[in-house]
Amino acid sequence: MVVGDLPAGANLLRRAVDALPLHDPARDRLLPALGEALTELGRFDEARAVLAEATEDAAPLLCRARARLVTLSLHLYEADMPDWTDEVAREAAELIPAEWLAQLPTSP
Repeated sequence: MVVGDLPAGANLLRRAVDALPLHDPARDRLLPALGEALTELGRFDEARAVLAEATEDAAPLLCRARARLVTLSLHLYEADMPDWTDEVAREAAELIPAEWLAQLPTSP
């Protein structure tokens, strides 16, 4: 994520996003990072709106997946999800292709 001055980093991300047209691939890639920065700043309403845009069907799959994981982080910050661990496991299972999971080492 952004290192150093988080408010300045979020501001730069916002300006970059605002400068690009809707559904531009570069803009789509920036949305999850902006949502994450806003979450870390405690600007949850703004983060929620940015992440909602990033999870639209028109966005690339990787962008939607990253935005969904950042949204789970937002829920953790807001503490509005008592079954957060179960939800993360469910989302990860949906977002991570099964063939990738099959390659992970199993616990002894």
